[in-house]
Amino acid sequence: AVITRGTRDLLYPQGALDQSLRIGDRDFRVIGVVEDVPIYNKHPRSDVWVPLGNQASAAWRDNWMGSMLAAVRLTDSRALPQVRAELARRCAEIDPDDGPGYDHISASLDSSPMDALARELLAPGTRGDTNSYLGRLAALIIGAALLFMSLPALNLVNLNLSRMLERASEIGVRRAFGATAGSLILQLLIENLLIVSAGGVLALGCTQLILDGIARSGLLQNASFHLNLRVFGLALVLVVVFSVLSGILPAWRTARLHPVHALKGNQR
Repeated sequence: AVITRGTRDLLYPQGALDQSLRIGDRDFRVIGVVEDVPIYNKHPRSDVWVPLGNQASAAWRDNWMGSMLAAVRLTDSRALPQVRAELARRCAEIDPDDGPGYDHISASLDSSPMDALARELLAPGTRGDTNSYLGRLAALIIGAALLFMSLPALNLVNLNLSRMLERASEIGVRRAFGATAGSLILQLLIENLLIVSAGGVLALGCTQLILDGIARSGLLQNASFHLNLRVFGLALVLVVVFSVLSGILPAWRTARLHPVHALKGNQR
């Protein structure tokens, strides 16, 4: 049997290899210890793994349907289409007339847990479908996220406009001394970018601290969160994009103020 690190610490604090483990009425020998599997990985999660042939009943060998799931580990993800094609070919070789009322046999191989979740949500009951629904689910999630982030971005436009109009006198003086509207827009955009970027980095840092706190709290058993540099970079790109979008209109309006009106405090 193979056990997790948590099971080893609980049952065999002095060492688990070659120790005897009794489960029900069966005795097993511990041959390996692996890291604890987080609770949100529902399919591979367990505390103990034993070979398939050690089940108390051998009915699974003859039954057409059961409670088992097969996991395939690929050394190269590019081989997934070939593996799916081989699975379809093997299913086609099975005679459905041997089954209890089946007219065809099919199976699907999802590329990841998220791919399986996308199939369950968007195309339930299509186990034999070889199409991937991960792209559609990702598009829905990204669309919802952009819609959610557009609301604070609109609010940020109003805040930036109010903050920049408070500097109307400064803008008027600079325009009177020859500053162009383009240079003022560029400066205001850079200022807004620095402020928003600092807030984005601070928010991401706080997010990592919160995730570490959740992992240590035990709310999610065996949870482990790590900073993904790819996601971190994408988040920074979104911060920059929304910073520019929320600052371009206020900067353009502020830079177009007539010097005389700006010096008089007239913000029309």
